[in-house]
Amino acid sequence: MRRPFPWLLALLGLCTLAQAGPRELISECELRIPLGVDGIEALEPICPGLSQALSELSGGAPLAAASLKRLNRAALSDFLLLTAAPSAQAAPAPDPAAVHGILQEFGAAPTHQLTWWDRFKAWCLKWLRPANRNSSSLWLPAWLQKLIPPATVAEAVFYTLLGLIVLAVIYLVRIELRAAGFFKGTQATRGNTRPSFSGAVSPGLSLEQVLRCPLAQRPALLFRLLASELTRQGRLERTASLTHREVAERARLDDAAERARLGELSRLAELQLYGSGPIEASRSEPVLADGQALYVRLRRHAGSGA
Repeated sequence: MRRPFPWLLALLGLCTLAQAGPRELISECELRIPLGVDGIEALEPICPGLSQALSELSGGAPLAAASLKRLNRAALSDFLLLTAAPSAQAAPAPDPAAVHGILQEFGAAPTHQLTWWDRFKAWCLKWLRPANRNSSSLWLPAWLQKLIPPATVAEAVFYTLLGLIVLAVIYLVRIELRAAGFFKGTQATRGNTRPSFSGAVSPGLSLEQVLRCPLAQRPALLFRLLASELTRQGRLERTASLTHREVAERARLDDAAERARLGELSRLAELQLYGSGPIEASRSEPVLADGQALYVRLRRHAGSGA
């Protein structure tokens, strides 16, 4: 069978395009135009009437020259989408009842999940503040009300506690002052009947008088007697401002053994004057014996030197 001529097929296609509407004509041209062909001048021979169809779909308004130069297959597809007529099917009207329900949801207060702490507080408030004032669950507030003491008792307890706090503060301040040494002078004044070393010589004091005194008073008296003898011999100067230990350190003695004896006696005298209790005889007697021997040696040395 003999095929029809190609020019006859092309003629039939042109006739079909000429009979179609503008939208159908542009759709057919979109399928017929090959890729890479741009511009209305190149497209018009392939799709006769394309310019007229574009003008009709755009409402008679002419297209810009720059747009016509860039016109291609993709541009025709976009043009069809832009000029597509909206759907004629109308959307259903909203249901007024549904709108009312939505408005109620917006106006309702937001709800949140109660935590265990919120539930516990609600339980406590239920017991403390019941909705029914005649409820038997009022026993807890009534019991707590009975525990509250009268105003006079509460006032008495308050002032008693306040007084105890003041006494405690005074006691603590006194302890701190005693630890800082503020009451040492007071303790020494109370014990003014006991012999103490004031740094001044005692020319009227003798060894016999010291030995006749009670054992608890001998350390300080014997040390005073030794200080007086050292001052008389020129072995000690400026005793008025010295302590017992300073006297033992500054006195000029013959050897280290004599200084050790005088140092032991100075510590024993301080313990007698400023200590908190009596001194044991087993501790004081050897020190007193060494101090007595030191005094006898100093007297003998002074006699031999004279």
